[in-house]
Amino acid sequence: GIDWADTSHQVAIVTAAGHCISEMNIAHTSEGFSQLCEHLRVLSPVQVNIERPDGLLVDRLIEQGIAVYVTPPRIAAHRRPRSSKDDRGDARLLANLLRIGDEECRLVQRHGATVETLHQLLQAYEQLQRQQIRTANQLRQVLKQYYPALLHLFSDVSKNIALVFLQTYPDPQAARCLTYQQVEYFLKGQSYRHMQRLDTIYQHLQKPAL
Repeated sequence: GIDWADTSHQVAIVTAAGHCISEMNIAHTSEGFSQLCEHLRVLSPVQVNIERPDGLLVDRLIEQGIAVYVTPPRIAAHRRPRSSKDDRGDARLLANLLRIGDEECRLVQRHGATVETLHQLLQAYEQLQRQQIRTANQLRQVLKQYYPALLHLFSDVSKNIALVFLQTYPDPQAARCLTYQQVEYFLKGQSYRHMQRLDTIYQHLQKPAL
């Protein structure tokens, strides 16, 4: 059983009879992974139960030919005998859930190299999307305080034209000094498709702001 954490992982090794024969804490590093794999190789064959189906440690274990099972954290929390979380206790719990064949222990299935590569690319893409949303929300908060006119110019402040405008005219004073023709020139230079909004955009830039 492996209780997952960001920087280290608590490991408990339990026999088929239910005796805990080994416990350790490994770092989330290549050295820590190697330490664990060497330890498990001596005890082979072994099965591992962990709370997540992905990540570098899971990949490393599967590469070593070890069967990896997953018990979701919410299930492990329900199976926990007490409400307070303890890493050593959770590692033993995960090991014992696998030992008794708990129905929520699901084998992690791995596919071919191409599918795995696509899976990792998808994960990276989704992570990037979440980061983009967080960054855009932070930008909106700053603009509300400092540069509110920009929030009314384009449909989304994270779109390329809005970001280019912000880079070109990084403060409300610079934007307010633009002439009508300069605004029109900027929009056309960005291949803006809604030129009928030119008057509205110019008016927003000219409005006094707090």
